[in-house]
Amino acid sequence: MPNILTPSSTTRPELSNLNMSTPSLTIPPALPSVTPHAIRDELTKMVVNDLLGPAGGTEEELDQGEARVTGRYLVGMLAPKSMPVEAEEQDSLGTDDLDDPEVGATDASTPPASTFYPNSIGLSFVVESAAKAILIKTEWGRYRRVKSATQINKKTGAEALVWKREPFIGEPLAVPLKNGMFGPLQPRPDTDTTVIVQGKMRQTPRGWVVTVFFVNTEPEQKTRKDEAWVFQPKLQVLDATVPPQPIFVQRRDWQHDLMKMDPISREETETLEMLYRHRLEFAVGHGVAVHTMLPEPEAIRAQMIESTVVPRAEVEQQTPPTPDDDANLTGVVLDMKELAQMPRSALLASLRQMQSAYAAWIQRESTKLGDAAERLADHQTAAQRALDRCERANSRIAEGINLIENDPLAEESFRFANESMWQQRVHSTYARKVRKKEMTAGAPIEPLDMPENRTWRLFQLAFVVLNLPSITRFDHPDRSHETDAVADLLWFATGGGKTEAYLGLTAYVLALRRLQKDIEGRVGDHGIAVLMRYTLRLLTLQQFQRAAALMCACEAIRKTDTIKWGTTPFRLGLWVGSKATPNTLKQAAESLRQGNMGGRPGAGGTPHQIVSCPWCGREIFSNHVKVYEPPSEIGRCVTYCGDATGSCDFSEAKSPKEGLPVMVVD
Repeated sequence: MPNILTPSSTTRPELSNLNMSTPSLTIPPALPSVTPHAIRDELTKMVVNDLLGPAGGTEEELDQGEARVTGRYLVGMLAPKSMPVEAEEQDSLGTDDLDDPEVGATDASTPPASTFYPNSIGLSFVVESAAKAILIKTEWGRYRRVKSATQINKKTGAEALVWKREPFIGEPLAVPLKNGMFGPLQPRPDTDTTVIVQGKMRQTPRGWVVTVFFVNTEPEQKTRKDEAWVFQPKLQVLDATVPPQPIFVQRRDWQHDLMKMDPISREETETLEMLYRHRLEFAVGHGVAVHTMLPEPEAIRAQMIESTVVPRAEVEQQTPPTPDDDANLTGVVLDMKELAQMPRSALLASLRQMQSAYAAWIQRESTKLGDAAERLADHQTAAQRALDRCERANSRIAEGINLIENDPLAEESFRFANESMWQQRVHSTYARKVRKKEMTAGAPIEPLDMPENRTWRLFQLAFVVLNLPSITRFDHPDRSHETDAVADLLWFATGGGKTEAYLGLTAYVLALRRLQKDIEGRVGDHGIAVLMRYTLRLLTLQQFQRAAALMCACEAIRKTDTIKWGTTPFRLGLWVGSKATPNTLKQAAESLRQGNMGGRPGAGGTPHQIVSCPWCGREIFSNHVKVYEPPSEIGRCVTYCGDATGSCDFSEAKSPKEGLPVMVVD
């Protein structure tokens, strides 16, 4: 289980115990005897062969239809010496789009300048002071235009003209460690004198700082140009003694770097160095990535360093801990339905058990400070600061539980948030299965209403609870203090559960505003309660769909008790600028007319932004989006569910002139 003293997928160490990482890969039923790692390795090999090569083996012949080798492979190519890249051949930086008055000025396009194709790769690393010499090994390939011994020209019947790979394995180069430049050295002086190795060395108190370059010095050719290129280059460095010793040490002196940083950057660097103290950086690549071989996992010295054109890293899947992982979690309820409906005493007991389990975990983590195996001697300040922040997070969770116990409005809003999230999760699962044709629209939803489809992850529930006091009280220090106010950041990999966590808080805010009624003349039923901002338009639309499912759930609950939750509908607005959605109802109506006639939307975008109902999964076409223009109508653009039977709560039959609780015309 990840913890605050080891890296995890979140930079919030005070919440990292609430996730557990375990690698996972589904094995196809047809391959029961193949391990997940074997499948992964085979897929990786296929991708690397296709992008880097050689796909057909070390002495492959490219198909006779391949006019250029540089067109066959995409990476791992070193150009001839001083081969220029003209400015017009490069991709433009920035954008040429016109400014949008709704979203602001576009980035200025930076005109590219003429440059050169790369003709070298390199590695920089640090070798221990006691080492005497390093051994440099190289590999590469060249392609020659020759007549094939296996392929026949289909038109003439003669031997086909192909690109045949010529593999090269360089002679190992033993280079003594001494100050100054070294090289150029020729790994294959007998067959390829234009490939050289060169570099420089400098002795420092920490060891020998070494940079090694693999260079293609072949001049550009006028014909058969690809014969001058180097493909699949590889550079490998190890100790020159026999057997090789682990002589490579951590490259960066991070403690020295701290002295040059401002306090905020220094604190962040200290924390990251503490978290990743078992993952040392032994080398950096120049124009290429680096692969390091260690004598044992988490070793403090490396045995071998080599270049890798296609870097590879395993990203562990995040799965939340269970009582099997931590007995202190026994009794913690994560089922949204249960949290919405369970008796008050049971609800508080469950939340307090979660907080107690977190406190026990913090105590276990604190014992690592004196454990030599944890390598925290150089990280005491950062480790203690992380523990202090964990204690503060734990106190905030406890305060949130006390708020639920003592404030009836907070308890009611918390239950509303759980009920709406429960309905959102189940209906989103239902809608997804309908879209994928795994279920028929209109089929009973009850089979999907099961705990695994409506359960919080531990960190999500903790995140919601610790934020309740500052959301509920306007004068709470977490939101109003001049120096100690906080902005909580969830930093997880895709699929980690960030969206569900803040959607839960969103539902709480919406409910609380309705229950608090008027505050200082401001009505809780109206106005903007939550702002969500995304940097990519595609991501905006995806998250808009997910948030729309929550609004549908909130609306379904509101309609069951309008006395408590009000008569004003919950709604979700989309504001992405005039290029994507119309700014006026007139523009929206014209866009829909053009679309229904088979044309394309104009410069003002289209109001047809949701293509399937977030509540039931049925398709939504442009004719399900209707504009009710004033003064004779309600003055709104309405998106209806595409349900022709009228069974969906958000179809035109059941929700006339309201439809889905979304607004796309501002």
